[in-house]
Amino acid sequence: DHRDLHSFPTRRSSDLVRLLITSHLGIANDVIYLPAADVADAEANGYVDSDPAAVAYAAALPQNQAAA
Repeated sequence: DHRDLHSFPTRRSSDLVRLLITSHLGIANDVIYLPAADVADAEANGYVDSDPAAVAYAAALPQNQAAA
């Protein structure tokens, strides 16, 4: 039984998340990196959303665009 090891998810040291509320982490709708170990707690407490669609939405907002 040969398994392709690349098909298994790997644990990242940090995840890109969207802030849902203004807190000590930043302003609502900011996109930040959060240590992977903290993401589940932050999501359970309603601070962040790690869903890729939510992160993409927030990343497209003017507040997350690099100043030209």
